[in-house]
Amino acid sequence: MLSLFDENKDLGPRMYLLYDQYHVDTSKGIAKTFRNNNGITLEYGDTAMTLLPVLMSVMYTRSWFYVVCSVDHILHIFKMIRVQRLENKHIQWFIVLEDKLEKDLLMSGLEILLREGTRVSIITRHATTTLAISSSKVDVDNKMRFHETGKYYVNRNYSTEDISILLLADLDWMYSDMGERELIVTANDNWPFFGKGRIDPDGTVRPHAGIDVSIVEALGHALNFTYKVQSPADGKWGGPQPDGTVTGMIGMVARHEANLAICEITISVKVIMAPYLISELNQSKKSDPSPMLNK
Repeated sequence: MLSLFDENKDLGPRMYLLYDQYHVDTSKGIAKTFRNNNGITLEYGDTAMTLLPVLMSVMYTRSWFYVVCSVDHILHIFKMIRVQRLENKHIQWFIVLEDKLEKDLLMSGLEILLREGTRVSIITRHATTTLAISSSKVDVDNKMRFHETGKYYVNRNYSTEDISILLLADLDWMYSDMGERELIVTANDNWPFFGKGRIDPDGTVRPHAGIDVSIVEALGHALNFTYKVQSPADGKWGGPQPDGTVTGMIGMVARHEANLAICEITISVKVIMAPYLISELNQSKKSDPSPMLNK
């Protein structure tokens, strides 16, 4: 564990160590290494008072959190992250466990709690000088699961290329090929950007045509994903409300009910772009009813 930390301390992330009362002795050596390298140590307690402010302060800062806690405490941490909607692409979590039994118990709980945007690697001792590493990943069915990414040998460098590629994968690289995932897109009828077609019994909207439809289909082809469309029940574009709720399409994305929203997010886009887009559509329709939309 300390060897893994030492080899990556110069990569630039802010380092945190979170430990509980059951692992004070285990954490002493790790904590000393953290302090010697400007890392920050946190003792597990009331997560709303200790961890929550820290997570809020690093929303846009690349950070690594090493967690040495009991399974119950770890699950409590990630339950708080889910409830507070603190999924953060800038944070990488490393969870250190003693044995495979703890690992199996934790993974079964985390696979229920984790949502896309939270990146977790579980490190367990496989042998005297070997650490086994499993990392979370969104599968083709949009479920979060853990997959073994390799073994780390304490007295050597990386055992395989899988460690350097998969354990700390760059997000741009991860999403360059989405593995034929079916994404949920939320949209309202808004011609010429998005035109609704028929609605299936399960609420799935069949897009008829539109500029945004063409864009999403082009992205799907480039990034290897398919999609289905669902409209918000209130039919609104939506946004944060005084009572803390989020309405409309924006609310569906905020609650992880949809992966992305298709809409004119800001008034400036509508005011500036609409005349040009509509004008181009009108001009092209003179020779072909819908040449842009059939590409």
